[in-house]
Amino acid sequence: MPSAEVEAERRRQYELAAERLLAHMERVSRVGARLTVAGAPFCGEEIKAYIGLLSASRSSVARQLGAHEAWVDASSALRDAWEIDGTPEVLAVLPGSPAEAAGIRVGDHVVDLDVERDDAASLWIEVARGDETIRRRLSYVAECEYPITTAIGDMVNAHVDGQTIVITTGLLRFVENDDELAAVIGHELAHRILGHRRSRLKSRERAADYLGVYLAARAGYDPAAAATFVRRLAAEHPELISDRASPAHPSTAARVAALERTVEEIRAQQGRGDRPKPGALEDL
Repeated sequence: MPSAEVEAERRRQYELAAERLLAHMERVSRVGARLTVAGAPFCGEEIKAYIGLLSASRSSVARQLGAHEAWVDASSALRDAWEIDGTPEVLAVLPGSPAEAAGIRVGDHVVDLDVERDDAASLWIEVARGDETIRRRLSYVAECEYPITTAIGDMVNAHVDGQTIVITTGLLRFVENDDELAAVIGHELAHRILGHRRSRLKSRERAADYLGVYLAARAGYDPAAAATFVRRLAAEHPELISDRASPAHPSTAARVAALERTVEEIRAQQGRGDRPKPGALEDL
């Protein structure tokens, strides 16, 4: 039977791993939100209010960890360590967001949201902060109503699972900066905007690469990071360089060549002082 010291250390390590996961979730939310806001004009009626906070009950995070086979005893350890009460807690307030402007803080507990909608561009949020209840009005902007989530896994992967864009922790460790992460999220967001479902075709992947780079640029990220990411992916997996590598994906060489042409388009638009705007989506 493990000693008390071992059990205490196990709990501490679970806490550290959980905090790392929360940091991954915050990063994906922060980068993803800039893209879903920038992509709102292309999402038709599938939009929602962006307020810029990441909230979840710590019990849900503990359950997510406990569902992973390597974390079977995480839930009970974290439940004790975090003194979980099950209420939604603000885990991150995104920089420059309506929530930040309204003074919402990490650690606030969300009591209610959208209590009284005054007009088309504001809503109310009520939070508990210690013994105090705070009610603030938030102005908001539109964003694509496509959830983006973080999944535990070593594989360098991102995909669309039904309605949700999934980013693995393995990919988060692989990307070298937020510009590259934006390129990946932009690609998957483009699949959602373009209505691509389960099946993958080379033409769809090319279209998602094209629109994804535009989405990243519109969100203020460096569009050239997409090609840098694909080149490094090819260096790690040389089998992807060949045209015979996949029936569903273009080769990494073909992808980079196309991505660089798209970056030239974007740079030309930016040089004229225009916000990057892709070609007609129906032609993709």
